[in-house]
Amino acid sequence: MNNFQFHIDIEQFLDSFQYMGLGMLGIFVVTVVIMLVIKLLAVVTNREPKKAKSPDNQKAE
Repeated sequence: MNNFQFHIDIEQFLDSFQYMGLGMLGIFVVTVVIMLVIKLLAVVTNREPKKAKSPDNQKAE
């Protein structure tokens, strides 16, 4: 009963790669910006990552 026809317009399909590429580039740029802001904040606040205290370090204190 159902007569479904499947049609792909190749030209529109290939044009969609431009938009997909721009979207992926945008995600990459935002990720790099977030990483740079985190690094900058670490430098500005001059915070070192906290190291876990081991039993040997506690004896020296």
